[in-house]
Amino acid sequence: INGQSPGWSACTKIIQAHHSICHYHMLNCMDKSLKLKKRFLITSIILFALSLTQKAYCTTSECANSFLVLALGWAGVISGGAAISWLANPLLFFSWIFQKKNAKVAMFLSMFSFLFSLSFLMFGEVLDNEAGGKHAITGLKPGYWLWVSSNFVMLIGTYVLVYMENVKKREQHLQYKKENPTRDYLHW
Repeated sequence: INGQSPGWSACTKIIQAHHSICHYHMLNCMDKSLKLKKRFLITSIILFALSLTQKAYCTTSECANSFLVLALGWAGVISGGAAISWLANPLLFFSWIFQKKNAKVAMFLSMFSFLFSLSFLMFGEVLDNEAGGKHAITGLKPGYWLWVSSNFVMLIGTYVLVYMENVKKREQHLQYKKENPTRDYLHW
């Protein structure tokens, strides 16, 4: 058949089938990665949005509305103290943006975001008004814990995505080495 032996034709079909399976596997992994990205991102955003509907913490004078803490917290960052934890918000927002473009950058942003959100636990009082009045923190409310959860979900999500990318790169490297056994590690 066209100058080829029947055995050669069978080998060609096997190789073509193998390439189809590998292509399907690669597309399937990419599809899983995209689904995971969306799931982690949407979950983080939903938790963040839910946190804004709740009280964040209580002081000796009142309980703080999470939305107001988000809207006005940037002003307290300059004075330091517990308000420094507000920096978790822009870090979280940027991790949402970078998750699609660069998972490693998103991973580091979400890690710092999570750490800043937890830093609120180290403080016993907050700046409560523009006059510089401080009040003791008497309790943490659901808004705070939902906010921390949003940061944590994003952190875990980006770590999983970076891990999946690293596994994929390793599989590609091993496949390359298998197909090109004469090349050594210097020629990769």
